[in-house]
Formats: sequence, C-alpha cells, structure tokens
Amino acid sequence: MKKVLKLMKKHSRLIVGIIIVVFLVIIGIMAKGFFFPDDVTAYYGSRLEGIEKVKINDKKKDELKEHFKDSSKKINIRIAGRIIYVDVTVNDDISVDASREMSNKTLEKLSEEERAYYDVQFMINNENDKDHFPIIGYKHHSKQGISWTKNR
Repeated sequence: MKKVLKLMKKHSRLIVGIIIVVFLVIIGIMAKGFFFPDDVTAYYGSRLEGIEKVKINDKKKDELKEHFKDSSKKINIRIAGRIIYVDVTVNDDISVDASREMSNKTLEKLSEEERAYYDVQFMINNENDKDHFPIIGYKHHSKQGISWTKNR
C-alpha cells in the first residue's frame, strides 16, 4: 500500500493530466452528439418523410418524357429529394407557348399525391432561339400551376 501511495505521489501530475484528458474526451463526445445528433440522416433530415408512398420509378419518368418526345432533341429527368428536374432541349420549330403547354400536359401525368408531394422544375432550351430561350418553370408542391420566367 505504501508503494502505491509513493508511486501516486511521485506521478501526481501525470495522473491529474490523464484524468483531465479523459474528462475532455467525454465532454467532446457528448458535445458532438448534441450538435450532430444523427450524421446518417442529416442531409435531408425529416424532409423526405412519406416519400415511400409517392416514389417516382423509371416507368413514371418515361411517361413524363412522352409529351416532349416528338418535339425535343434531348430530355433528361432526375429526382433529388422532393424535386423533379425536367431538362429539355426542344426542336428549332417549337415556340415558347408550345413548350409551356407541353410542360402543363406533363404535370397531368403525375397523380394528385405526387403533385402535392414533389416540386417540379422545367428547364427548356432551344439551341437556335437564344432570344426567347431558355425558359424556366417551377411548380411548388403547394401550388396548382407552373410559375415561368418572364418573356425576354
């Protein structure tokens, strides 16, 4: 017992330093847990709750592309979170009004639940008509229609 006390007295600064380091590590772990509660789901948080009920599959993407198929050179549809991005390069003979109408018909392919859950963004471009294109349309999930950029 005397040897242990003598050893502790001799290395008292080292023992206090180790206790302080262990205490700081415990405080650091607790602080990380407080500020970053769940690293795995932190990117979207709770914003994607219920997405399983209205999941957009490849078949639905093909249905959305159908309205632009005959009048476009390139169509790309991607989904990120709760936003459906529709990127279309239309043929040279397609007007702005026709592009907007095709976008409205595309929305009709989505069910009421899908329209109420997802935002939809249309980016429509025409390679030869730079005076009127590109046009951008956005439909918020709580709105009924598409909001378009102003005519140029």
